[in-house]
Amino acid sequence: GVVVTGRFGRGTSIVISMVAFAITIGMAEGAIRVFAPLDQRQGISLRVKQDLPGLRSEIVYERDELGLRRLTLDPKQKLHESIRVLCIGASTTDQPTQETADTWCGVLQSRLAQEFLHRGITVETASFAQGGWRVPDLVARVAERLDAVRPEVVVVLMGINDLAFNGGPDYSYVDLK
Repeated sequence: GVVVTGRFGRGTSIVISMVAFAITIGMAEGAIRVFAPLDQRQGISLRVKQDLPGLRSEIVYERDELGLRRLTLDPKQKLHESIRVLCIGASTTDQPTQETADTWCGVLQSRLAQEFLHRGITVETASFAQGGWRVPDLVARVAERLDAVRPEVVVVLMGINDLAFNGGPDYSYVDLK
C-alpha cells in the first residue's frame, strides 16, 4: 500500500491510496491488453461432461465468432433459395446442456428443412442467446447479428428472466393495452 505522512489527514491518505490502487489496476489492464490481447471475435468449442438425467453424458458446446450457435448457416454466404431463421433469447434458447443439433433451434432447422426439401428451398437456423439475459440485454446486442445473418424470420423466446429478476414476490401482471 501507499503510506502518506506529513500534514495530510487520515481521509486524504485513504483517497491517495485508492487513487494509487486504481492507477495500478489501470496500468495492469493496459499491459494485458497490449501483451496478451483477448480476441473477442473468436468462436468457442468446449467439450462438456455432464451427469444430468435424460441428457447426453458428453456434448460439444459451440459458438461462432458472432456468438451464434448454428448448424449450416454461414453469415458470409447466403444460399440463393434459402430461408434464414434467427432464434434469439436467453438460456431456454441457448440450451447449454445440448449439442447444437439437439437444441430447439437445431431441431427446427431439421424439421423445416425436411418440410421444404421438395420445393428446393433450404432452411437454415442460428441461435443467439445467453443464459440470464433479459430483454434489454438482448436488444443491446442483437443488431450486429441481425445485420450479419439477414434473417427472413426471427423467433424470440424471452421473458422469464425479466419476470424472475424484476418481478419479485409481490409482482403481479398488469395488462398493458
